[in-house]
Amino acid sequence: MKKLFLIVFAFLYTFSYSQDGSFDISFGDNGRTQFTYNNNYKFYTCNQLSDDSYFTFGKHVEAGNYSLVIHKILNDGNIDTSFGVDGIVVIPWDSQDNPFKSITVNNDKTLLLKNKQYHLTINRIDSNGSLDNSFGNNGELTPFPSSTYGSMTILESEKILAATSINTNTFSIRRFLADGELDLGFGNNGEITISLSNLINFEIVDIKETIDNKILVSLIIYNYPELDENYILKINPNGELDTSFGSSGIFTVPIEFIAEFTNYSSRINLFENGEILVSTYIVNHYNEFYYTKYRKLNSQGVLIPSFGNGGSFLEFGVGSVKILQNQRFIHGSQRNIKRYFSGGDIDNSFNMDFSGFPPTDEFYYIVDNVGKIFFGTRSYFGPTLFIARLNNNPLNLSSFDINAIFVSPNPSSSKFTINSDIPFENTPFKIYDFTGKNVGEGFLNGQNPVLDLTTFQSGIYLLKINNSTLKLIKN
Repeated sequence: MKKLFLIVFAFLYTFSYSQDGSFDISFGDNGRTQFTYNNNYKFYTCNQLSDDSYFTFGKHVEAGNYSLVIHKILNDGNIDTSFGVDGIVVIPWDSQDNPFKSITVNNDKTLLLKNKQYHLTINRIDSNGSLDNSFGNNGELTPFPSSTYGSMTILESEKILAATSINTNTFSIRRFLADGELDLGFGNNGEITISLSNLINFEIVDIKETIDNKILVSLIIYNYPELDENYILKINPNGELDTSFGSSGIFTVPIEFIAEFTNYSSRINLFENGEILVSTYIVNHYNEFYYTKYRKLNSQGVLIPSFGNGGSFLEFGVGSVKILQNQRFIHGSQRNIKRYFSGGDIDNSFNMDFSGFPPTDEFYYIVDNVGKIFFGTRSYFGPTLFIARLNNNPLNLSSFDINAIFVSPNPSSSKFTINSDIPFENTPFKIYDFTGKNVGEGFLNGQNPVLDLTTFQSGIYLLKINNSTLKLIKN
């Protein structure tokens, strides 16, 4: 294993308060740390493990040889020197492999989503930083070997949903089991195919599964030099368009042509009530700056006019969205992290100040296990990775509600333990299914009580305990 030399520096900034958006002074040096390399480095993504430590993923090149670089950073901001060599694992890597997302799954394995020569590909990484060869084909899964571009997402069940266009008016959706094998119980032997009579020459941009097991797909038709077109489709489990959504199953994203602005592509995120947050990337052709236009649809694909300012709002940067447990959402882009209420109004109780932070590129962030914002970004002027953590209360509840209650195992086929540092005492709870129907209720007592859902059907349920709402996944 090659040793990668680095130098650890500290930022000398101090903050005496813990307002949401401020740097978390319990992490690193006043909320920040950095790693500088002796070679070319590019930062891609990060995720958190069950012990509250973090992985960061980057790529570096030395003498023409490319490697994937994995850091393990402890929850206090120090590097975990017991991991790999001095806290770093280096894996030989292809120059065309560009990770764009990492997700922690069972047993602290990491699914690393990447573009490999324009093909969607997933690697699974063990907690020790090595490739997990039991996943897919020797640790790698390519959902569509003969197609380029497309989108994929990891479901709550850890199954993998992927989509790509296969000819001018047809696209395919495949679902894979957590081990990378095709899920033969989905569609026709693991695949559904959708042909569109009125849309041609499109590419798949995003895919999500709704709480009632329908599928949302965002696609784009490039019309350069004319205006691009964006559409969102809702698909039933049998592969047919859900004609109750939008216009015959299709919502047409309004085309932006306000002075210098034009559409680029649209992403989708889901609120717990089934409403859809649509984030459309648009470009200002005068200054080549990118922005994000936010809109919200109801579950039937109808724009909600009360959202934002007359149904939408514009934010600077290509925004990555994270919806919090209290249904507020984060707009995160390079040097611009903001929090919004679900109705599209800015949440001014969150205040992130980038003043004094060096110019950076290659930004990626996550909301961690307790709701704090952990992000990495690379310096414009050298191979330096900057790491920081921000205070962020995802629930706006007491510290007991935020930190002391969690469910395990989750998913489970029968029993769920409600873990708490403080014993329950006749604490009421209710369980709701995905339709909002109350399917169970009672009282919690004692330390770490157990809920038995053996008789419940498989699916997603919401557990309401006082002001906290927890998601239960019944296998």
